[in-house]
Amino acid sequence: MEHFSSKHVHCPSCLTRKHKDGQITYTHSMLCALLVHPNESEVFVLGTEPIQQQDGCEKNDCERNASKRLVSWLSVNYITERLLLVDDALYSAAPNIEQIRAKNRDFILGIKPTSHQYLFRLLAIRRLTGKLLHTHVYKQGKERYRFRFFNDESINGSNPSVKVNFLHCEQTNPTGKVATFSWVTSLLLSSATVVAIMKAGRARWKIENETFNTLKNQGYHFAHN
Repeated sequence: MEHFSSKHVHCPSCLTRKHKDGQITYTHSMLCALLVHPNESEVFVLGTEPIQQQDGCEKNDCERNASKRLVSWLSVNYITERLLLVDDALYSAAPNIEQIRAKNRDFILGIKPTSHQYLFRLLAIRRLTGKLLHTHVYKQGKERYRFRFFNDESINGSNPSVKVNFLHCEQTNPTGKVATFSWVTSLLLSSATVVAIMKAGRARWKIENETFNTLKNQGYHFAHN
């Protein structure tokens, strides 16, 4: 979440964005950990980590590096809480997953076909052969969900020891339009758990809807500031 931007005002901790015309934009950003729940509209901030220039580094700081620091901070300050870490595809990398597991946390992380080709190839092969692929169908109101899933597979070919469970969901609305979502998780997938895991994975959107939308449109003027 970028909360400062200027071409003139800056400090040693600013991130820099260089433009083709030679100008430089100086920015500050923040990575936030928020408590969300599929059945609750309220969102609570648990902690924040600045994305800023680090001492001794020439390159800009990034979300992934800030995430490593934030996960470590959460593991110390919420040591007794059983937090389930939910994040998008940017954080579905082997080093991040290994760190989360080292902190004894469970996770649900979004993935995309472009960034996780290995798992989606396995999905395609198993759909064709019907082997080692489980299917579950679920209806909620007028929405229809089809889940395809398998457990205990490598995150990619380069990290065979980093095992995850893979969940793919197809949501069909009353007009027949299909939307697809996919996650990797440390939680065991079965016909009894996939619906709850899907809802937990999609609860991450509440960060955008209930937090950023409020800051931008409910009197806080975040975007203008």
